[in-house]
Amino acid sequence: MRRISHGLRPGLLDEMGLEAALKHLLEEFAGRTGIQLEQQLQIDQASMPDDAAIMLYRVLQEALTNIERHANARHVTVQLRQENHEATLAISDDGHGFAPDHLPPGKGIGLKNMRERMELLDGCFLLESSTECGTRIHARLPL
Repeated sequence: MRRISHGLRPGLLDEMGLEAALKHLLEEFAGRTGIQLEQQLQIDQASMPDDAAIMLYRVLQEALTNIERHANARHVTVQLRQENHEATLAISDDGHGFAPDHLPPGKGIGLKNMRERMELLDGCFLLESSTECGTRIHARLPL
């Protein structure tokens, strides 16, 4: 039950807040993978709704998992900005990329989940990738 509960709401968000939880996630990723990481996190914790914080955490978590498993990247950039009642998360890597429209059946579940999660809160999700230019995810969420 505890594992399921943690899966729904990461304890780090309650303990540390969104910015610190994201930094922890990014530090773990960089330490585990050796991938060079550049980050810019500019958020106002006080005005960030809980459901939006969970959503942004989960999207970043899934994107980092995909980068680690599939991208063969050397460098990742993560930017989170909050302005004008909107949060924008951008994640890009210099990996080998892929053709999003040509994923084999059963592949891309994580990407589909990210898109569906964002749409649940009236957000939008954009994925750009090519086999020569890496991958970029842009997620925008109204607050």
